[in-house]
Amino acid sequence: MNFSGKKQEANPYATTEDFQNIFDEDVDGLYQLAYLLTADHGKAEQAFVGGVEDAVKSNRVFKEWAHSWAKRVVVQSAIRLMQPQAANPGEWDASYVMADTNPRQLKPAHFALQDVLALEQFERFVFVLTVLEHYNDREAGLLLGSMVMDVRQARAKSLEHIADSIRPAVDDRVISGPETRRPSAFSPVA
Repeated sequence: MNFSGKKQEANPYATTEDFQNIFDEDVDGLYQLAYLLTADHGKAEQAFVGGVEDAVKSNRVFKEWAHSWAKRVVVQSAIRLMQPQAANPGEWDASYVMADTNPRQLKPAHFALQDVLALEQFERFVFVLTVLEHYNDREAGLLLGSMVMDVRQARAKSLEHIADSIRPAVDDRVISGPETRRPSAFSPVA
């Protein structure tokens, strides 16, 4: 209650302190997001710091959306910093299926960080946004200033590159068979 006897309502909006806590608690995750987008530690740091500043200065956001908003401002900061562009915007490449695949339906796969960082810049941004962060094609296109068609093609290309990079390891296991497979770090020691 305040001095006038009226009950004070809790503030439903995130405060500067709330955002500071989010960035403090998830510094590793938010920095990793910036690094995956920029593929450079120095630029990732700039995108992260820019995200912190933008989150604190941003419009009012509901507390329950504050963590999602923190991720979004890091993404926006990385986009401003890197300015990713589709290689041939608006050109349809018939070699890629243009189905409206829902990235949330993709089965989780294990891939190396280097494989993501090796993607062409626009493909990397699209892969991180649509596959890892689960943005839909329209949201990713709006953030990147690109057409949905370009986002879909870039996701298809990025998935193909990632699959190509992990395929030799899978082929090696299939060809060698279980009895001739090399021991791994997780194999029981005899």
